[in-house]
Amino acid sequence: MLSQTSVLAVSLLLLVGIGAATPSGFTPTTTLKARDTPPLPPNWALASACSQDDGSRLLLSDVIADLPNNTPNNCIQHCTDNGYDYAGVENGNECHCGSGFVSGATTDATYGLTAASCATPCAGDASQTCGGAWLIQLYQTPPPVEVLPTNCVVADPCATDTASRVLIGDEMWFLDNNTPVTCLNFCTAKGYRWSGVEHGNECHCGTGYQSVNHAPDTDCSYTCPGNHGLTCGGDWRIMLLACGYIA
Repeated sequence: MLSQTSVLAVSLLLLVGIGAATPSGFTPTTTLKARDTPPLPPNWALASACSQDDGSRLLLSDVIADLPNNTPNNCIQHCTDNGYDYAGVENGNECHCGSGFVSGATTDATYGLTAASCATPCAGDASQTCGGAWLIQLYQTPPPVEVLPTNCVVADPCATDTASRVLIGDEMWFLDNNTPVTCLNFCTAKGYRWSGVEHGNECHCGTGYQSVNHAPDTDCSYTCPGNHGLTCGGDWRIMLLACGYIA
C-alpha cells in the first residue's frame, strides 16, 4: 500500500507530465473562445450595433415576426423572402422588417448604448446576440433603384393632394404592384403624360397639374407594394412624375 507521501509524489509527477505535454508556444488558459459570428448574407451590412427602439419603431413600416430560430442571418433571410431591405433583431426572438429607417436610427450615445448593450441571446442560437428589451440591432442592404424612362422626371417628390386633386383630369387606380415607375408606365400606356403615386397603392394619371403645395419629403413615407425599398407618397401626399416635362 502506498503511503500518503507516495501518493502525493505520484500526483506531482502526473501534473508535471501534463505540463510537459503542453504544445510548444501554447499558453494554457481557462477561457473558452467564443464562436465566431457567422458572416452576413451578401450585400447586407450592419447599420447599427445597438439602437434604442420605442413604440413608434425605428424601422419604417415595421413588420414584426416572432421567430423561434431567430438570429441576425435568419431574420435577414426572413425579411429578404418578404421583399424587405431593412431588418432588425430585438429581445431575442423578435425579427423586424421595414422599408427604411426613421430619423435617429443609429447607436445612440445619449442612452449610453454600445454593441455590448444588445446582449440578449438569440432564440435560434444562444451564442449570438439579438438586441435586448427595446434594444435593436439593425441591418440593411442597398435599396433597389428604379430608373425613370428617358425624358421623364420627378416633378415633385412630395406634394399635398386634396379632394379636388392636384392632377388635372385625375383618374386613379389601385395597383397591387405600385411603384413610381410602374405607375408612370401604366399612365403612359393610357396616354397620360402626368402621373403620381399616393398612399402606397394609389396610381394617379392626369393631363397636367393644378397649383402645387410642396410637403416635407418625410410625409411621403408609405411603402410601395411593388417594391418595399421605395416610397409611394403618403396620406394625401403624392409624388408627381411627368414625361416631356418643361419646368
